[in-house]
Amino acid sequence: MSDISNTIQEAQLMKQNRADLITVLNQVGFPQVNGQTPLSEVAKYMQWAGGLLDVRLATFSKSTLQHRYWSYDEWMGTSAQVRSMYIQMGVVLRAEGQEFIIAKQNATSDSGTSSIAWGPGTNNIRGLTYFSSNPAMYDDMDGEANTNIILNHAESAGVDYPAARRARAYKCCSVSDGGLDDPTVWSLPAFGQEFLINKYYNEIAAALSQFGMTAIPLVAHWTSTLRSSSSAWFYYVSQQTYSSTSITTQYAVRPVAKVQPTESAAPQSL
Repeated sequence: MSDISNTIQEAQLMKQNRADLITVLNQVGFPQVNGQTPLSEVAKYMQWAGGLLDVRLATFSKSTLQHRYWSYDEWMGTSAQVRSMYIQMGVVLRAEGQEFIIAKQNATSDSGTSSIAWGPGTNNIRGLTYFSSNPAMYDDMDGEANTNIILNHAESAGVDYPAARRARAYKCCSVSDGGLDDPTVWSLPAFGQEFLINKYYNEIAAALSQFGMTAIPLVAHWTSTLRSSSSAWFYYVSQQTYSSTSITTQYAVRPVAKVQPTESAAPQSL
């Protein structure tokens, strides 16, 4: 009888531990995890919440324009004919509860150079939060929202913000080189996104190389996060450090994009 009681208690404890894990995962941004989620996937969500889950190939279908994401084995395990049906966008990073696409190459300036100014001198961009050497800037994770605010202000004030404008104008393919125009909404990364790109630089670099795409240059890259009306934050990739400087400075820009629902044929599990 005592053995049965111990087994029941252990089962109840395991059930409660599972419920607690699901509650925590829901709280940190994974509402899709529930009592029906397999325990193997719960473990992967825990890995995703606390560190790096994976870096996958991001593509979209030439026919439907819907996204599809692939591990290296999945991509290489399919036929060349199937691979030809997709456009490579870059890689998608899943780490520390976040998920976003990193473009397969850097944006360029209007004249085709690799360095772009953030903006002209001093400007007050309404709606864009200033982060003055504050840990809160690590939580600035929405480059698309930041870029929208910057470009809306640019239009209303008649001021040009080249880094945000060129990030938004970036295309991973065009009619001339890929047969169709890239429909993706690309943006200037927020500080938190750029932080993750640099934290997992080696893993991202390995994935980009595996899939035959361009490495992220070991130079300073702009974020869409301001420190003041005249300075913005950037990451210096080769030194793995960050700082802020005048927005008139010219630095590199690696666009990012939000992950979209996958096409119906794509695997839906982790």
